[in-house]
Amino acid sequence: SRSMVWTDELRKMYGFEPDAEPLPYTELGRLFTPDDEKRLSESLDRTMATGGPYELELRTRGDDGGQGWMWVRGEAEFDASGGIIGLWGAFQDITVRKRFEFERRRKDETYRKILDSLNAGVIVLDNDTSIRIVNPAGCEMLGIPAEELIGVRSDRTMAGWSFIREDGSAMPERERPLFRVLASGASSHGVVLGVRKTPWEDVSWRLANAVPLYEGDRLVRVVVSFVDITELKKAKDALRESEIRYK
Repeated sequence: SRSMVWTDELRKMYGFEPDAEPLPYTELGRLFTPDDEKRLSESLDRTMATGGPYELELRTRGDDGGQGWMWVRGEAEFDASGGIIGLWGAFQDITVRKRFEFERRRKDETYRKILDSLNAGVIVLDNDTSIRIVNPAGCEMLGIPAEELIGVRSDRTMAGWSFIREDGSAMPERERPLFRVLASGASSHGVVLGVRKTPWEDVSWRLANAVPLYEGDRLVRVVVSFVDITELKKAKDALRESEIRYK
């Protein structure tokens, strides 16, 4: 018959008085934006025809012009012989959650644009050293595309690389900024280190910082930033050698 029964909670969500009659089936769509009205109508018709359930997130529209979001799920009700005799549905107002998601996405896009514009390399790693985010400058300085970095632990990404102190001696893992932060829980700033990816390559020099990110008392991620100072290091070394030579 396509007649409808509403709960008091559903009336409240749509701004109807507790004793208000439910909307006729044919007018149900006016609660939603035109595109989502069509999606709901198609889902209802499909469930009535096939008995399959539906689950949707729909944009609502109020009489005051305001918009919100509603989660809806519907299933068919069957008689003893398996015939469809009606539908029942559940509704939940998810406006707050959707607005939070949109705001978070907007902020994420803003942060991504900022990261992409930086000349400094930036890598965000989980506390197991898996790479979560890397910006274009970071990919360029590492010489590895982002798709080969995301989700990979740093020890695998940099397997076989040599790390060098300013005096030319080997830098142990514990002195590198990332591992300083993981060990101490505190930031590490202004670390100069040389990087050689293969034995036959020249050393490139980086000035690196690492900052911990916490959720409550738990260290969950580390942000490592670095700039290429190879030419500056070469110039300083050449100046030092010149000063020594002419003393």
